[in-house]
Amino acid sequence: MFSASPTLDQLENNKFIPNVLQYPAHGSFLRWAQELYYLIEIRMYPYGVESMRSIYSYSPNDFVLCWVWMATLGILFRLVAYIALVRRE
Repeated sequence: MFSASPTLDQLENNKFIPNVLQYPAHGSFLRWAQELYYLIEIRMYPYGVESMRSIYSYSPNDFVLCWVWMATLGILFRLVAYIALVRRE
């Protein structure tokens, strides 16, 4: 198991520029992969749901959302790479 530093809550509640740093995290493939991995692992431990919400701001209901974001970002990255390669030639 691994964790992220800073957490999503820390990015959202930043003193210097609040609510700005959390938005780039939504475009990160690794952010969604990490959350999905955590949601899969925490299913075996029902007592961990409250700590999951309080520490990481993850919700068990975000399981499908994580897959959708990862698929969307994967397709987007492939599309951008394809366009870059075609324009290069």
